[in-house]
Amino acid sequence: MFNGVYYFAFFGLPQLLQEAGGYEPGVVGLLMLPLAAMSVVVTPFAVRAIDRFGVKRVLIAGVVLLVTASGMMWLLTASFAIPLVMALTALLGVPYGVVSIASSQGMYVSTRPEERGVAAGIFQTCRYLGAITATVLIGIFYGTGVNQANWGLMVFVMLGLGAVVFVVSLLWRERRD
Repeated sequence: MFNGVYYFAFFGLPQLLQEAGGYEPGVVGLLMLPLAAMSVVVTPFAVRAIDRFGVKRVLIAGVVLLVTASGMMWLLTASFAIPLVMALTALLGVPYGVVSIASSQGMYVSTRPEERGVAAGIFQTCRYLGAITATVLIGIFYGTGVNQANWGLMVFVMLGLGAVVFVVSLLWRERRD
């Protein structure tokens, strides 16, 4: 479900910026760059936080940031100003880095060593299912046109998925030997 939220922004936002915002593809790429950059920058900090506070706490904190950043994407229903877009994509990159690493680490501490290969395969399958689901839903929402109103509907779905990820994160338990 986290990857569904991720791919809504990663696939849906560039289309919105290009088609409804009128930005050239190269500019859209630059506007999306803070998302990827922040994901990379925060990852080592997230790893240190996991060592200090544990996977579950970091995961929950990352999901709270994810829901907050997803909600802030609503601002794009009103404006495509470059500073706003860059701030929002940077903000969204933070939980993407945190939740990605916390989810991966959570998978490893939740499985026995002999099961980790299977768990990694299932984990990757779920990532692909998130991407596919987001792509299908983007097609449905943008089917009537790529515009700010339809983006607003996608933000609601992002918030809903984020809420589900939050509940799952609260319920997650580390495997005890």
